[in-house]
Amino acid sequence: MNNYYLKIADIKIHVKSSFKINISMESEDFISDYEDEDILLEYKEVKESPKMDGKLVYENIVKFYETKEGFVHELYPMPDKNPYAWVTPINKHYYEVRYLAGEERYIDYSRNIIDIMNIEQVLNTFNAFILHSSFIKYQDKAILFTAPSGTGKSTLLRSIAGLLRTTRGEITFEDKIINEPDANIGMVFQHFALFPWLTVEKNISFGLENRKDISREQINKRVSNLIEMIGLTGFEKAYPRELSGGMKQRVGFARALAIEPSLLLLDEPFSALDIITASQLSNDLLEIWLNNQIATKSIVMITHDVQQAVQLSDRVVLMDANPGRIAKIYSIDIPRNQRSPKTTIDIVEQITEEMVRRIHL
Repeated sequence: MNNYYLKIADIKIHVKSSFKINISMESEDFISDYEDEDILLEYKEVKESPKMDGKLVYENIVKFYETKEGFVHELYPMPDKNPYAWVTPINKHYYEVRYLAGEERYIDYSRNIIDIMNIEQVLNTFNAFILHSSFIKYQDKAILFTAPSGTGKSTLLRSIAGLLRTTRGEITFEDKIINEPDANIGMVFQHFALFPWLTVEKNISFGLENRKDISREQINKRVSNLIEMIGLTGFEKAYPRELSGGMKQRVGFARALAIEPSLLLLDEPFSALDIITASQLSNDLLEIWLNNQIATKSIVMITHDVQQAVQLSDRVVLMDANPGRIAKIYSIDIPRNQRSPKTTIDIVEQITEEMVRRIHL
C-alpha cells in the first residue's frame, strides 16, 4: 500500500492507494511530513463501471452526478473515451475513488491529487479555502491575475464563469447573479479542451449550434470570419490531432469568441505553448481586441508570468500565497505602444518582489 501526505491551507490529507501515484509539479509544494490526517482519500479498484442512478448536474470533460451517495465526480481520460474513475465524498473526512482495474495509468500520468479531489470544494467544507475578493471594475479593461500555484486563481475564474458555485457571497455580472454558465461569458482553457472528433469549423461553431436567434447562414459566416481572423484559413476541415499546439489554442480562442461574449476569461491560455508561439498568439489576440474586431469588451486572464501580465493588461491583480485572497492591485499606466522589457522592468520587479515576499511570510 502506498501512502501520500499533503497539507493544503492547514488541512492534512492522507492519500492511500495500491499503486504508485506520480505527484505532479502542481502538487509537490503541498507534500507534508506529518503522517496524520483530516481527510482520507482512498483508491479502490472495481471490475466494472458503477451505474450512475443520480441526476447529471454538470457535463464537460468531466461529469457530476447528484446521487443518494452525494455528488459523484466521474472522470474521463478524454471526451471520446469511457470513464475510468468515480470520486465519492462518503463524508467530510473520507473520499473514495473507485477506478476500473487496469485504468490506474490515467490517474498516474494525467491527474494529480488536487484535481481528483476537486480540492477547492473539499477545503470549503473546512472553511479553509474561501476566495476573498474586492470589487474590481472590468469594463473595457484587460485584467490579469498572477500568483503562485494553489492560491485559487483558476477557482476564481471558474466561479466567474459559473462553472463553480460560491459557498458564500455572490458573483454578479451585468446585473445578474452568476451561478451557472452565462452566454455573455466566454472561456479559454489552458489545455485547449477541443473536441477531438470535430473539425476546426465544427469546434468553433459548437456553442452556436443550438441558438435559435442565429441562422445557419449567419453561423457559417461568423465561423468563416473567425477562422480568417485567427490565421487558420485552409484548416477548416482539419481535426485537432492534425494541428500544432499554437493552432489548437487559436481554435480555442475562436470558439470562445464565436458566441460574442462581452467578457472573455483566459485560464493560463499560453502556458502549454513554447515561448515564441505564446508571444505571437498573445500579441495577435491583443491586436484583435484593441482594433475592435470582436464584440468582447473586457478580458480577465490568469497567468504565472509577471512580464506577460504587465505587457498585456491594464491592471494586474496579485493573489496571496495564503489561498484565495487578493493581495494587491497594480494599474499599468505605460502606453501599450511603449511597453517593452526595458520600459516595464521597474513594475515587473516590483510585482515579482511582492510575490516572493508573500510566499515567505
